[in-house]
Amino acid sequence: MAALASLPSAAQWLGYPTADIYGLWQPQGLYIGDITKDIKPADLPIQPWAAELYKHRRETESKDDPTGWCVPGGVPRSDAVPYPFKIVPVPAAGMVLIL
Repeated sequence: MAALASLPSAAQWLGYPTADIYGLWQPQGLYIGDITKDIKPADLPIQPWAAELYKHRRETESKDDPTGWCVPGGVPRSDAVPYPFKIVPVPAAGMVLIL
C-alpha cells in the first residue's frame, strides 16, 4: 500500500508545494502514443484535410511525425509523456521557463 501511495498523480509537484505553479512536476504519462485515446472520433468535428492527414499518418505509422526528426512535440504532446519538467520564473526577463 505504501508503494501505491508514493506513485505520482497526474502532474504531481515533486517537492514542497507552494502557492504557485513553479517547481518540478511529474506527469503520469497516461496518454503516451495517443493523447486522444479517451475521445471517440465521432464526437469531434474534423476538417477534410485533417482527416486525410490523420489517415495518412496511421497508414504510414507516423514516419513523417516531426518528433522523429528531433522537433519538439510541444504542448500538450510533451505533457503526455512521463518525463519530469520544471517551471521556473524569470521575473527580470518577464518570462517563465519550462525545462
